Formats: sequence, C-alpha cells, structure tokens
Amino acid sequence: MDNLNSDNQNYLNRLKQCWINEKFSPDLLNFEGELVAFIMEQIEEKEKNISEDIKNSSHQFTANLYEMEIERLKYIIKCYLKIRLKKIEKFYAHILQDDDEILKLSPNELKYCKSFSNLLENHFKKTFLDALPDVYKENEKENATKPQLDSYIFCKPKENIGDYQIDDEETVEFKINTIYFLRYKPIKFFVESGKIDLI
Repeated sequence: MDNLNSDNQNYLNRLKQCWINEKFSPDLLNFEGELVAFIMEQIEEKEKNISEDIKNSSHQFTANLYEMEIERLKYIIKCYLKIRLKKIEKFYAHILQDDDEILKLSPNELKYCKSFSNLLENHFKKTFLDALPDVYKENEKENATKPQLDSYIFCKPKENIGDYQIDDEETVEFKINTIYFLRYKPIKFFVESGKIDLI
C-alpha cells in the first residue's frame, strides 16, 4: 500500500480548506462534488487494500496505520457535510427562493432542503399557523433567515490580487499569504473563485 502521494495529499489539503471555508463563511458555498467523490473513491480503494493486508500478518501494522488515515478522511468529509447541512437547515427558505443558492447544492442536499422545508411548514401549520389570520400566514418569504454577509472574517489570499476597493472609503492591497480581518461581502467573490481562503 502506498502512502498518500503528492496528488492525493493535494486533494486532502483542498478538502480541508473547503471545510474551513464552509465553516467560517456566513453563507453557503458551492458544493465541492468532484472533490468529495474523489476522496470517497480513495477511501473505498484504501479499505479494499486494508482488507487484503489484514489477512497477511506481516502487513498488520501498516494496515492499522491506513485505517487511521481512512478515519481521518471520513472525519473531514463528515465535518464538511455536517456544516453544510446546518446552513441548509438555517437558511432553507432563503435557499429555495433563490436559483443561485439552489445551484450551490448537491442533488441530495436539494432533496434534503425541500424535505426539511415541507416538514417544518407542515409542523408550523399544525401547531399554530392555522390559528393565525391569513395576513400572517403568507409572510414566510419576507421572514426567511438570510446569511449575514456583513459579518467579519479572517482571510488569506492565495495569490497577489493587488488593490481592491472593499467599500466607498477603503481600498485593500491583497498580498499572498497575508492575513486580513474584513467584512465577508466585499470578498465573497474571491472566496467563491478560490483566490482567497478563510481562516
């Protein structure tokens, strides 16, 4: 069994950064489906190799090390998906009203979001909405919880971006590997395009 080669390590680092970006971003980012699928394939492949190596007592120690590596990969994927599900549950009404937000979801996440919305709507109707006047029943779209894009975040550019005007009064010169504390909204595009990482 080979250890993580440089390509696999690169994918692992990308997955970790996707998890961190998702964790610290106030809104839902695009689902990294190809990356998650690749890591899941790697996990399956390593599990097959381990099951073969466990039979050979001379490879037992190596197999145990790889089991720990697999558990680490699974943990990172679970954390990444769990953060996304929390955001979907928090912003479900906002997501379902905006086509751009829907495009950020995987097919399974979209199915979950719709199902979650239907369950909550039915629950609210049964518990108290049916007793309210009609004028209060139709406010769901106006009252949808939205991400707080003006939240402050720590970020670090992955490349020299240069001067960028973040509001009417302030311009920031983004230099590679320099840490900044800024509002999220002005740099949202750079996070989504992979030029800036959140930390």
